[in-house]
Amino acid sequence: TGDRNKAEEYFGMCGTGNMDLEDDVYAKRRGSIYSKRTLAESESDLIRFANLIDDAKYKAAADSLNSLLTRVKTEKLKAEIYFHLSEASYMLGNFSESAEYAVNAVSVEYNDENWVKPFAYYNAARAYHHLKDFISRDKYLDQAEENNEYDYQSVLKNQLYVLKRESKSL
Repeated sequence: TGDRNKAEEYFGMCGTGNMDLEDDVYAKRRGSIYSKRTLAESESDLIRFANLIDDAKYKAAADSLNSLLTRVKTEKLKAEIYFHLSEASYMLGNFSESAEYAVNAVSVEYNDENWVKPFAYYNAARAYHHLKDFISRDKYLDQAEENNEYDYQSVLKNQLYVLKRESKSL
């Protein structure tokens, strides 16, 4: 909304949640970052466009994220955009695109947002599962499991478990 004082107030409250919940741990970390600096327009756009995926507006998300990808400068944002493009493509049934975006996300070198790579590995694995490329699926499943320091570990572990169960039933 452009009200920095109000934003700082809300970012400061991000650390008051239940630290047993992964969403609250993530919010605390991000709130701490954003309370010290303003969000770049591209960061704000990324958050808004990623929320389109949560709202099941996959085509709008993909179009918006592709447009944003041409404007961003930082590798961290590129990796996150590729990840979200992978999500949107998967939900649209474009499994080849989903796999390609996921692989792009893990190939970008950056130091922040350590959750992107393991979740992108998972996205690649599930896309390759749908493409019936089981060698690639297993490769990316293994890589997703190798990571152990990232946000939302229990979420990813559950997703990996489900995909492995599906894989065994084939």
